Amino acid sequence: MTLRCLIADDEDLILERLEHFFDKHREEFQLVGKAYSGQEGIEIALRERPDIVVTDIVMPELNGIEMVERLRRELPSAEFILLTAHSDFEYAKQAIRNGVQDYIIKVPLSEEALLQALRRAREALISSRRKEEEFLKINQYRLHNLYRMRRQMLTELLQGNLSADRFAALAEGVNIAPDLGVCCCLAVEWADATKFRGDYNAQDQGTIRYGSINILEETIGSAGTGFACEISGHRILGVVSLPRESAGQQFSRLQTLGSRIIHNIRLYLKQDVHVAVSRPFTAWSGLSRAYNQVSRLLEYAYYHMTGEVWLEQQAYAGCFTDNQSLIAPHMQELLSVCRTEYSASQVALVLDSVRRELLKIRLEPRLLGTALTDFMRQLHEHRKLFREDGPDLPNLAALEPKFHVHWEAVAAFIQAGMTAISGRTEIVRVRHYIEAHIAHRLSLEELAGIANMNASYFSSVFKKEMNEPVTDYVNRRKMERAAAYLREGNYSNGEICALIGLNSEKYFCTLFKNFFGVTPQKYRRECLGR
Repeated sequence: MTLRCLIADDEDLILERLEHFFDKHREEFQLVGKAYSGQEGIEIALRERPDIVVTDIVMPELNGIEMVERLRRELPSAEFILLTAHSDFEYAKQAIRNGVQDYIIKVPLSEEALLQALRRAREALISSRRKEEEFLKINQYRLHNLYRMRRQMLTELLQGNLSADRFAALAEGVNIAPDLGVCCCLAVEWADATKFRGDYNAQDQGTIRYGSINILEETIGSAGTGFACEISGHRILGVVSLPRESAGQQFSRLQTLGSRIIHNIRLYLKQDVHVAVSRPFTAWSGLSRAYNQVSRLLEYAYYHMTGEVWLEQQAYAGCFTDNQSLIAPHMQELLSVCRTEYSASQVALVLDSVRRELLKIRLEPRLLGTALTDFMRQLHEHRKLFREDGPDLPNLAALEPKFHVHWEAVAAFIQAGMTAISGRTEIVRVRHYIEAHIAHRLSLEELAGIANMNASYFSSVFKKEMNEPVTDYVNRRKMERAAAYLREGNYSNGEICALIGLNSEKYFCTLFKNFFGVTPQKYRRECLGR
């Protein structure tokens, strides 16, 4: 490790000799600046941030001792070596008080003594940095366990296994104020938890969740005081203590806070989240009810793919309909075309049309899940379309409760079932996997693994079976899915990229034009008749 050094002395001959010295030892010590006075030394040191400062004591404007005193506050981890033409004990005492590493007589200057002093400074720096690293690890471990203890305590409080009084008694131990005042409960939940789990490994997911907790706590700090902790793998719970103000002012404050949380997590972590906020409560015994409120509010996000703020104070009556007859004609149309047609393009058109209608109708999610399951069961029983080696019936209740996740499972089921009429079982399995994971980055190696083949052989088999290279097939399906989103007219290019697993909007536009002959914007205008 090469250390950065600064020298300060008002004598040209000493500076020249020091420069020559550092040139000989540049592999160990890099000279980053030289000063002719204490004031100039401070200016250069603050700019260059050296590891070691070698300075004369007697200099104009500001002497070396004063220079060290000032730099100690600005560069607390730096080491200092004093040079002097005097063996004055008072200077030595001042140097010791300021934590100077060495005190060297410079007339005559012993280069060996200076080299040894620099090496002692190096050892002191290495030791100090090791201690800092150990302290950082200990602090991270403490924070990690702090959040774990918070999660455990809050979970037990919500489940009724820990009394409110006992929680308040333990709260200070996990940096939570025991007395609440007026508070609201917040819940932050991923807008697409399925995609989140598919795009990141377990370690990265943990890092992003930890970052979200920190962002949530910092954002809460802008509106009041409070804390946050993970309550499940896809949900973060927060509590914010608010100033006493009118109901209207509180509502505005909470709406702004929710929007800032969504904005900050999207800005710093590139994640889209929903935020739900409860009514105010004033004691820990009220947290359970408040959490039930935010959990219910997040159910309203079923049809929303981008982050929204949901507040208990706002009425959502009429958000869903329970009139199942509204969707019956559309499901019957889809069932009919799947039973009677073998045209994938025609089925895709009807799928897209039904999807848009369901988004408009917004049937209550539980009822829609039942209707979709009944539809797939009827289709599964139609043996002409679904042979014994066709796809299994997906369990929608086991999936993330979001419309687009359920609908993609239905579309993948239809696609795989139609493919099962003919074709190799391995390729059927891969196509099914592609439809179910169209929002992910799909590699040749990953798809070959699904088929239990090596990449080269799989590529050859897929092209022979589908009359299309696997990369072209994946890109085509992504672009067809993108076209469906564009026809809805509600998604930006960036949102569509996220939904089809592409990182670059520029690449998306180029790829889309290659497939459809027009840009996404022109395609949208043409579809919407604008």
